[in-house]
Amino acid sequence: MNDLKEITAQNQPCKLLNLQLRSIDGSIIDCVFWEKYAEEIHSYVESFSGGPIVLLCSLMRINVYKGKPTIQSGKSSTKLFINSDIPEINEFKEKMPSFFGQLYFGFSKNYF
Repeated sequence: MNDLKEITAQNQPCKLLNLQLRSIDGSIIDCVFWEKYAEEIHSYVESFSGGPIVLLCSLMRINVYKGKPTIQSGKSSTKLFINSDIPEINEFKEKMPSFFGQLYFGFSKNYF
């Protein structure tokens, strides 16, 4: 995982975490998490003892950066669940191949 970065955006200091997440089918997408979301994910991963980490995010923005699609958290509107004991994450873990890396993402057909 990348380190938590402190940058200046719109003349304000802020925290940023860049991740590449992998879906069950092996697709990779670049993700940018800002401020509290960056801190929350970084803290969780740093203290996690092992096994897969599943992120469930909603209200993310889609941007194109250097010709590639990326998703970004909002400043306060994003909903983030990390390995939460909820049906969507539990079902995703059951379908997840064991040979993938540590971080995964999934999109519901209902939203796209």
